[in-house]
Order: sequence, then C-alpha cells, then structure tokens
Amino acid sequence: MSAEVAAASTAEQLALLRAHPDLGTRAKVSPSSANEQAGVGLDRLTAEEFDRLLRLNQDYKDKFTFPFLYAVKGSDKNAILAALEHRLASTPDAEFHEALRQVYRIARFRLESIVEGQT
Repeated sequence: MSAEVAAASTAEQLALLRAHPDLGTRAKVSPSSANEQAGVGLDRLTAEEFDRLLRLNQDYKDKFTFPFLYAVKGSDKNAILAALEHRLASTPDAEFHEALRQVYRIARFRLESIVEGQT
C-alpha cells in the first residue's frame, strides 16, 4: 500500500489526504477510526479540549489544505494535541510528507490489528 501511494501523483496523494475526516471531531468515521480515537481518549475530551482541537484542526487545514493526520495508536489526547500544535509550525512540503508518513503508519497499525484478530 505504501509503495502504491508513494508511486501516485502528488494530486492523487493530496486527494488521499483530503479524504480523511478531521481527527477527534464528532463527524462520522469508520469503525476502525472510532475505536482508535476512543482508545486514546479523543471521545472523552472536555469542552475546552474539544474547542481547542476544533480550532487547531481548522488552523491546520487552513494552512495545509488537508486535515491533520496522526496515527493515534499508543498515544494519548495530550500528545495528539501537542503534535497538532507542533506540526502547525511545519512547512507545507514537510507537512505533506509527514501526513503521508502518518497514513502509512495508520495502515500498518490497522493491518497488524487485523492479523492479530483485533478488528
């Protein structure tokens, strides 16, 4: 999967990134995403944390034109919010590559979960 994405055009890669929903919002997400996000507490944000996440997600999308992508497995809500703030300072080119790297990590984690029977 990673090789296919890497071989895709920049426009195709950007379309892949843009197809992802905003992290931690209450939008309809796949069961895998819902489980992963619940596992790190993104379904239990305080009102203040949720407002902060919405604001940071919007700032990120305004700057980079695609949503913040982060492989949440093994993380927690505080680390995710910190990563989002930190990555907002990145350059568009560096962040494009980091977002693709996160897609690869998400795919790997999900494949490992299927192999381990934890779908």
